[in-house]
This record gives sequence, structure tokens and C-alpha cells, in this order.
Amino acid sequence: TEDKLCIGDNGYSQDEPINAYMQDIRVYKGAAKYTANFTPPNRNDFAGRSLGTYKTGLIADVGGPIWKTNSSGSTKTSGTNTDAFAKDLVFACPMDGSDDGTTITDESDTVRGFGSANTVTVNGNAVTSTDQSKWYGSSGYFPGASNNDSLTVAAGISIGSTDDFTIEYWYYQTGTPQTVAPIMRQGGVTGMSDLGIIHWGTNYALYPENTSTGVAI
Repeated sequence: TEDKLCIGDNGYSQDEPINAYMQDIRVYKGAAKYTANFTPPNRNDFAGRSLGTYKTGLIADVGGPIWKTNSSGSTKTSGTNTDAFAKDLVFACPMDGSDDGTTITDESDTVRGFGSANTVTVNGNAVTSTDQSKWYGSSGYFPGASNNDSLTVAAGISIGSTDDFTIEYWYYQTGTPQTVAPIMRQGGVTGMSDLGIIHWGTNYALYPENTSTGVAI
């Protein structure tokens, strides 16, 4: 059974692309980082998570960037930020790079300090772009111009139905995607399916357009 993680499309018929910028995707296996309602802070490191009255449980500040940055977060400096949950981090994709770049990598091994990175394949018109970003001055761009603007991680991120997990990412919606446009989808019967899915319609417009939205699931 095919078991891969697809970002930006459904990974199968490849006919449900998003139309958005994304960056700093993190997937943790074995760690439920958020266990109560919280008030989203806005900072460029992993400190200061404030639990409060934020109700949705989905849209939230997802911590600071993967890479260390200057104080505004606009420029990458050197090294990665310390992550208290690093041992459980199985995928970390900053999506920073040059304008129209096609090099996008998993940095989970760098953050953990051990193991190997996942191989990320760039498909269609997906690129790194300097037009919009929350961090680093660049982000991943999925224009939705073709039915295959996506990233695939061949090995997949297999998480069972009883495993604790956390998924985080920054998302900037630029236009209406397909009616059902999975931001992330895991193939295979033992993996995750439709992670952070968008159902774009009257009751499902989860992500505001032209706004950087931090999401934690």
C-alpha cells in the first residue's frame, strides 16, 4: 500500500491543489504539545506559551521558527531554535529559499541532533518564494496553477490511531482552492489521512485570505 505524505494536494488523483504559501511544517509523533486552550503569542522563539481562553483549538501561534532568526524573524541567522519536543519531531520543513527556488528540505534531523532527514520531492509549480513569509523572508508557494503543485515525502510519517501527535504549520491563503483541498495527506492504511484539510465552503472557511495563520492540531 502506498504510504507517503503529500503537502499541497491530495496525493492521489492530484486534482485538489491549494492556492497558498506555507512554511515551518512540523510533525511530532508521541507528543501532544497542546493540552488546553491557549492565547496565541507572537514571538520568534519557543518560549512563553501562554494558556488562556483561546477557544478553537486549531488556529494558534505554533511557536517560533525552525531556524534561528533576527529579532523580527525576517532573516535567518545560524542554527536551529531549541525545541523541548525535539526527540518526537519526525518532520520539520522550513520551506525557506531563493525566489522561485526548488530546493525544499526536511530539517528534523538537525533539530533532533540525531537520525536522518526525510527526502522531500518538489512537484509541479511548487517553489520557494520571497513574495510572502512569516519567517526568513521566504516561504513555500503552492500556486494551484496545475493539479500537481505539491511536495511529497516518500517514506511517509506513519502515526497510528492511538498515538499522540502534534502538527503545526504557518499558512497564508491567497485565493480559493478546490472545494476539498487537503493541506497535508498521508497515504497508507496505517498513516494519517487529510491532515489539516480545507473544506472550502460556507461552513469551512477556516483560513482567512491574505493573512499569516499559525495552525496547531
